[in-house]
Amino acid sequence: MLKLIEQGKLGLKRPLVEYLGRVLNPDEPRFKQITAWHVLTHTSGIEPQPGEGRPPKLEFAPGERFQYSPHGFDILQLAVERAAGEKITPMMERMLLRPFAMTRSAFGWSEEFANFGARGYESNGARKQTFNERVWRMSAEERARLLARYPLESVPNAAAGLHCTASDYARFLIEVMRPAKDGFHLSPEMLTQMLTPQVRVGESDALFWGLGFGLQRPRAEPESFWHWGNWGIFQHYAVACRDESSALVVMTNSSGLLACRDVALRALGYEQPAFEWLTGG
Repeated sequence: MLKLIEQGKLGLKRPLVEYLGRVLNPDEPRFKQITAWHVLTHTSGIEPQPGEGRPPKLEFAPGERFQYSPHGFDILQLAVERAAGEKITPMMERMLLRPFAMTRSAFGWSEEFANFGARGYESNGARKQTFNERVWRMSAEERARLLARYPLESVPNAAAGLHCTASDYARFLIEVMRPAKDGFHLSPEMLTQMLTPQVRVGESDALFWGLGFGLQRPRAEPESFWHWGNWGIFQHYAVACRDESSALVVMTNSSGLLACRDVALRALGYEQPAFEWLTGG
């Protein structure tokens, strides 16, 4: 997203409806205010989960406050693809996966994942599929019927379409904080903007959101940027420290958020304020 902004194909604070070419909800004029900045900082107000067979809704005015919204990225994805004139899968391959040598990563699904990928399990040991896996294992006809009920949903989707290994994602974090003007890395100016606090997360004095990443700013500990993944059965945590050029990625195939916290504490030696928000205190 930020590379496309640097290339002049997108505007950070230009209304997304100008790229989409459609009205998202005729009964909600505030959708015309939403920009990429709102989505990246999770201040769009877009409801977190889409409703089946109905237009998206806003829970508050854009820019009013922080509320994590993966559905906002579904809408942003459609705008990005129209503005760039390219679907997200080849775009990710060309601009990110190949340049950063993420050889065990892909956007979408393959039989390799079916044969060798991690399987998700409930706490009682029962096997469980994510929505993505269930959709990819459908026939083309079944998939089309399902997605017809969710007109703004894409497969694969930007919010949860990446399949990768922990080492590949750690490589991504290392590369993303190395500024360069080579067409793939961010410029020093854009990198600084990405990692600058844009909005406070909750009531914490140490937790903020930048352009896409969460930011930790504790007084006595190193500053870091982070994100997490949560499909209910797959729970992950990734954190990187630009000053130390280091990154940690923990992936689990069950409800492992607390395990991620414990590993991060042992590996890094300092608290992660993100978990206070992720676990509700």
